[in-house]
Amino acid sequence: MSTCFIVYNANTPQLDLEDKLNDPRSLADHNGHPDILPDPDPIPPALGADPELEVDPDDATLADVKIALEFINLVRNATLEGSDLDPDMIDQLKNPKLDPPDISDPDLLFALQVFIATTNASEEVYTNVIDAFLERCPDTQPLSHNQIKRRISHITGISPLVHDMCINSCMGYTGPFAE
Repeated sequence: MSTCFIVYNANTPQLDLEDKLNDPRSLADHNGHPDILPDPDPIPPALGADPELEVDPDDATLADVKIALEFINLVRNATLEGSDLDPDMIDQLKNPKLDPPDISDPDLLFALQVFIATTNASEEVYTNVIDAFLERCPDTQPLSHNQIKRRISHITGISPLVHDMCINSCMGYTGPFAE
């Protein structure tokens, strides 16, 4: 047995059956049955619901539970002041700038463009492009790779937090695993 749904919002004028069948916003099947939809697909399993990945509670050890509780407590008690962010970045997060950034300085704009163009390249590529540019235009003052990263962080308010992790990406060395 199919379920009938008529999908209109509160601003949709009331239409009779003929109008609904001809209305492109209708979900009608245009065979004389207004808005008959098949039964919905079953709800997909939640992420991580893969039976191969599930852990049998009987397999959990006391050490596993303690580690999980440590992570829960760390997340529950997390603060900006307890993070790896420097005080200037914390202040910037708490008091974001509302005006657009000033990138009118041509040297800054050039460095931004080179940085963006070499995002998927190494720091050495950025430096080589800047060095080549300086040979052609020695009177300019483009920013070093480190300087442009700091300026971008300041302009955007986004600062990377880098933590070591397993080469197989199975564990980040943070929280209980920081050491």
